[in-house]
Amino acid sequence: MFSIYHSVSGIWRDQFDDLHSRVGWSMYNTECFSTRNRFAMYMVKLRTSLSHELVATLFNVSCTSRVTGHIRAARKAAKNNFTIHNVGFDAIPREKVIKEYTTDLARELFADGKKDVLILIMDGTYIYLGNTNHQAKNNYSDNF
Repeated sequence: MFSIYHSVSGIWRDQFDDLHSRVGWSMYNTECFSTRNRFAMYMVKLRTSLSHELVATLFNVSCTSRVTGHIRAARKAAKNNFTIHNVGFDAIPREKVIKEYTTDLARELFADGKKDVLILIMDGTYIYLGNTNHQAKNNYSDNF
């Protein structure tokens, strides 16, 4: 079934409703936009990385700075009411990680088979951002 929610935010309507119920209460309705609309702008921005001008066009907002304010308010609400409770080291108890997510192989390799040891393996990934061809041409021509 087609869902505009899924197309523009990457989540289904019931998932959106659940997220909004967790963060929307800490935002306020404005004269023109409900907390639901403001949170939707934030979710669209997260999913699509569209410019604020395009988000403004999608939501029929006349001023880009208003979109910036709406997204900022929704981001703050999500950070304070969702992220700190569901993401990061404090979101899951140590015992649960040891019991449910530590494999026997990891225990043997890194903890000499001990059962009560937390094993955390982190992978660092980076993206190299170089100059675009246009910038490179401008920089090259500036040198001569």
